[in-house]
Amino acid sequence: MKASSIFFAIALAGAATAANANSVTNGSFEAPNVGYGNWSGIANGGVPGWTASNGTTEIQNNIQYGGAADGKQYMELNSTAGNYVYSDPITTLLAGKSYTLSFAYEGRSDAESVGGNNKIDVLWDGNVIQAALVAPFLSPNNWTYFSYTVVAQGNDVVGFSSLPYNNTSYGNFIDNVQVTPLTAALFFVLPALAGVFGFSRRKTA
Repeated sequence: MKASSIFFAIALAGAATAANANSVTNGSFEAPNVGYGNWSGIANGGVPGWTASNGTTEIQNNIQYGGAADGKQYMELNSTAGNYVYSDPITTLLAGKSYTLSFAYEGRSDAESVGGNNKIDVLWDGNVIQAALVAPFLSPNNWTYFSYTVVAQGNDVVGFSSLPYNNTSYGNFIDNVQVTPLTAALFFVLPALAGVFGFSRRKTA
């Protein structure tokens, strides 16, 4: 492979990494560290990047069903009661541009049996973009990823609301919340990259 081809591949990898940079603070709920095998209901101001309508965000560390989807910790949306948990305003996005909102989601197996729920509303800038999303559950560790295309306003907020709201403390697990740029532009670059590599192979055959 020619040096120019190697350089082009490295440059593309760097562009892909930059394009996939996450704009959500503490999207995997790794802070604060509650310790392995523990959980904690943390008052507003104690979880960087997130606020809860009922004043408490519950963070768990390897408690339920095989651990986190990313890192070691995750959030249980229903803490002391039904809850609406939302991110700090994201000010790094360009107004009018489209982005990908994605997150990992898992249901709690005992929620329905105690009058809880495994459904949430997903919100972007206070608007519901997915209503009554049912959490998949298969023990152990059945994290499922969901993604949505959203349009930025330049001061954007991700939110998750338990359903039915204000019902019980048993509910849904959320992890690895990300807002990243759409990477469609890379599809125009990849064929060119393939062409460069193909030319190199033919030339050295």
